Amino acid sequence: MEQQKMKATNAESEGGAVPGKGGALFEEFIASKVITLATLLRRASTLRFHRMFELGLVEWRVLIRIGTSGPLSLNDVADHVGLAKSQISRVVTKLVERKLVSRKQNPKRSREVELTLTAKGRELHKGIIAAGLIRNSELTADLDPAQLTATHRVIAELTERAREFLAQEQALVADATPPSDADLMMGKY
Repeated sequence: MEQQKMKATNAESEGGAVPGKGGALFEEFIASKVITLATLLRRASTLRFHRMFELGLVEWRVLIRIGTSGPLSLNDVADHVGLAKSQISRVVTKLVERKLVSRKQNPKRSREVELTLTAKGRELHKGIIAAGLIRNSELTADLDPAQLTATHRVIAELTERAREFLAQEQALVADATPPSDADLMMGKY
């Protein structure tokens, strides 16, 4: 036990890996593994879709979302893609210029714009989906049906838990009341 502490202390002082509680390294955390997997898949997809369709990461994500769920408002697309409305707006402008997306006034909400795919955008959407299906088959080719079912279940459970974490953190940020003098004096912060 004492040797483990010395190794951790030496590793920390030398800038090396430092085991966490129970000796676990950050890379062993499930969240770290999922983030690594998502990063690798996103980077590979970005290169693939740029090569195949001349689309950047956010562009193909926006096209997929509108093609799958459209017509959508800019706010809806931003919520689905998980990026700021201003960033999505810039991407949508580029997609409109390329004649892949069309904007029209929402007949139910006059202050809102609806985004839909043009005929050219729908063709591109089909190609993106086809390429994604092929890559998904390649990714899961070595999994038997039971493993694939279990993977879907575990990812769904972890995703739901992560949504709960996000909601908790968002609530804490929204309720960012500065600490009182009494809290500070009692050492709570």
